[in-house]
Amino acid sequence: MCKWHGANAPQVRAAADRRAVLAEVEAVARRVIDSPGAEGIGDPVIALSRLAGRLTAAADAIGALVNARDRIAAPGPGMGLAVHPEITVWLQVLGELRAVLSVLGRLNLDAHVIRVTEVQAAAVAGAFTVIEDEVTRRWGLDQARRAELHEIETAALAQLDADGGDAA
Repeated sequence: MCKWHGANAPQVRAAADRRAVLAEVEAVARRVIDSPGAEGIGDPVIALSRLAGRLTAAADAIGALVNARDRIAAPGPGMGLAVHPEITVWLQVLGELRAVLSVLGRLNLDAHVIRVTEVQAAAVAGAFTVIEDEVTRRWGLDQARRAELHEIETAALAQLDADGGDAA
């Protein structure tokens, strides 16, 4: 349609602007969101945390487009107004982010962290046992010396814990 036969009409220009913005929002979304062929998740808590991070990045990127607007709405069909599409997409992303954060909030993350810590503690204890066995064998330590070695290790771990995990 030529500009003399309707292409210059405000509603036609507004619709063209909406299509251009929607294409820009879709391009941003494609850059932020992983491909559908991505491999499965391992730990669902980690996956939810990653998803929350991606949704936050998407909300920030789309929010920048929203903030660049001088008005919330543009002339719509007829004599009405239409909300800019990036605002609608931004609100949808915020809703999804809220849902993910809500799920994360309902999870018992403290128990999850405790389970991870228990597994790590068992691994460290196993490593120290292997070290004690090897040192005892190589240096011919008797049980009294091995007990001293164990006390030194225990004191070092206690100091590490007291320092908040800072080995320096």
